[in-house]
Amino acid sequence: ESAPIRQLLTAPKEDYTRKLLQAVPNLDPRPPRAPAEARNVITVDGLEMTYGGGGFFRASQGVRAAQDVNFTIQPGRTLGIVGESGSGKSTVARAIMRLIDPTAGKVTVAGTEIAQLSRRQLQPHRKHFQIVFQDPYRSLNPRWTVARSLCEGPINFGTSRADAMEHAAELMELVDLPRDALDRYPHQFSGGQRQRIAIARAVAMKPDLLVADEAVSALDVSVQAQVLDLLDDVQEKFGIAMLFITHDLRVAAQICDEVLVMQKGVVVEHGPAGEVLAAPRHDYTRNLIEAAPGRHWDFANFRALDRTTPVTGATL
Repeated sequence: ESAPIRQLLTAPKEDYTRKLLQAVPNLDPRPPRAPAEARNVITVDGLEMTYGGGGFFRASQGVRAAQDVNFTIQPGRTLGIVGESGSGKSTVARAIMRLIDPTAGKVTVAGTEIAQLSRRQLQPHRKHFQIVFQDPYRSLNPRWTVARSLCEGPINFGTSRADAMEHAAELMELVDLPRDALDRYPHQFSGGQRQRIAIARAVAMKPDLLVADEAVSALDVSVQAQVLDLLDDVQEKFGIAMLFITHDLRVAAQICDEVLVMQKGVVVEHGPAGEVLAAPRHDYTRNLIEAAPGRHWDFANFRALDRTTPVTGATL
């Protein structure tokens, strides 16, 4: 299909064009979900991360990438951390995963405080929290088959090879890929399929917490919508708590129950997604909403919104 842009957006002729437009996320948050259980899967208390500092000749305070971050997530619920590049959101994710060691604060996952554990002490607890990275082309070992990627973690934690393979086959069906794809290598899949495999690999460990660090930002809008639906299905089926890192408030609206907004390492706003997106209290949050692409366009219904309408409420 080819047409002037306004005509294409308001009166698309082809089904494929309509599907592409309807896959574009909007700022209208989904209804919040009740927690699967009345407990906290993760509790973050006073988390801080400072890079650098010290010095022999002149003391330096370093870069405070995260300051006094506090939140909890219950089973079956999703907390989104949003902010521009350099806001500290991915630093928080990496500190929680212990890919970096936090400078201060406590992180309690599945009843164990993990922030101060040594690498050896942490090892038995890693199965409780798993991560899906941003780049589906770099997060899988190119020399390993899908079967090996999915089975390595469970086998390391005592699952028999036969049981791990059977579970891997079930997970392939869960992420809408054929069982015989277990014998293939990552280069034989598209980006969206690789991200599905990365999600299956994380879920194979039966974690309590899933961290998705910009997990859909490298995907086109139609595949992005499919992966968001998959994460929603996985969460509903297994009751996993999820920490969702994104720079896109529109994506956060589609999957998050709560939103935490960070600016320069500081939490400037935190609350239910509906409240934060419909009635933001902080200027920075309002600026993020104003900067959202297509905020004045209703892609699902192929129409423009009144630009004079305040950026609040259901018209988002």
